Amino acid sequence: MHHSLLDGIQFFLLPFVLAEGLFALLLANTLYAAALSWYWYITHLGYRTLPFLSNTEVFLFPIAAIVLLYTVMIVGHFFGFGWNAARVMTRFYFM
Repeated sequence: MHHSLLDGIQFFLLPFVLAEGLFALLLANTLYAAALSWYWYITHLGYRTLPFLSNTEVFLFPIAAIVLLYTVMIVGHFFGFGWNAARVMTRFYFM
């Protein structure tokens, strides 16, 4: 999921992703995790085609960090520190 595709989908889902609660957190963070993972996967494929590079699998490592952060935010919701990615980005864009 490319960034502009994320923005388009998120626009139509704003009432849901900006709400309070677990569903909004799951929806927003899933959209952002999918978009970021897709970005790193496409980047990996681009670098993989270059014949002078080896071990391009290292470009997939950020996906593990994304999955870890996604899991921490979902579990953190139950302990009061889960961040909704859409709310964070909305504050970043408009404040």
